[in-house]
Amino acid sequence: MPFYGIRLNDKRFVLLELAGQIAVPDLTAVIDAIIGHWNGPPETDLTTLTRAIDAAGRFVGSARLQQALRSARPDVDSPQETRLRLTIVDAGLPEPVVHPPISADGVVLHPDLAYLDEMIAIEYEGDEHRSDPERWARDIERYDALTELGWTVIRVTRRSSIPKFIERLRMLLSGSPSVG
Repeated sequence: MPFYGIRLNDKRFVLLELAGQIAVPDLTAVIDAIIGHWNGPPETDLTTLTRAIDAAGRFVGSARLQQALRSARPDVDSPQETRLRLTIVDAGLPEPVVHPPISADGVVLHPDLAYLDEMIAIEYEGDEHRSDPERWARDIERYDALTELGWTVIRVTRRSSIPKFIERLRMLLSGSPSVG
């Protein structure tokens, strides 16, 4: 398949090659990118991709790739969201919902991750959120709308302490009061 005049391998074969080289969280992020909306419409869906991988049989890294396929979610917007979701699950917490629709005054909000019953939203704030004034304003409006509806919003950045985040999330999910 040509890309800027250069012949590239099919993404399925690239995944097969990567499976022997990289860890499950990174493979999951690659799959999330292929089936998600990161840079345009999804290139395929999870079912089609899984069938294609299954057809390849056994290969180096096949068990890792199967695990990554089971961990992939179609509505993730960035590798940071994938890694954050997987970190939450690896900590023994329930998997949050990816981009659930939440209605607020006729507007539908989609936090990055959420626990619907507990009304906990988790937003990963990359540098582009801070450096793009329009995006920053939208983020603040979404945060305000969610908190006005009674949601607890946890904002995470690359500099956040993940152990502290997990501890806070664990307390919120258990119903214990949280500090900070």
